[in-house]
Amino acid sequence: MEIFIMRHGHAEPEAAQDSLRVLSASGRIEVQNAIETNLPSFAGLQKVIHSPYVRAQQTAEIALQSFHEVDVAQSDLLVPNGSVQNVVAYLHEVCHEQGVNSLMIVGHQPLFGSIVDELCGLEPGAHRLATASIAAIDTEVVAVGCCQLRWMRHVLHNSF
Repeated sequence: MEIFIMRHGHAEPEAAQDSLRVLSASGRIEVQNAIETNLPSFAGLQKVIHSPYVRAQQTAEIALQSFHEVDVAQSDLLVPNGSVQNVVAYLHEVCHEQGVNSLMIVGHQPLFGSIVDELCGLEPGAHRLATASIAAIDTEVVAVGCCQLRWMRHVLHNSF
């Protein structure tokens, strides 16, 4: 199985609530660049699950324009300060009980860096995802310490 973990693109700094912040123009470009650069890796993608926050929804929408026949879902577990343990349990359910072999989650820091570290049995705080960064994880069992970080790629921001 493979799990792609993608942080949302750069967002506008202010909104009435953090959950309502939208992607900036440069954020939209960096998401598109990240998806296009890594498109061959997503060949078997079956499902995209995103945070309910607007910037994550917009990131998923941009990504989905490049994918075909991919199921989409939203999860309240994928918020910035969500529980790593709850997300790991949810991913286990999606992969093992629903039979999804390739999925992408779209959300936020600090949660996503912690998920990478926990799943792969790495030192806590070792990985942080910049905006529009993507981590690819391989596993046979979705559980803490049972996964392998295949790659983590960051978008070059100096072109914006």
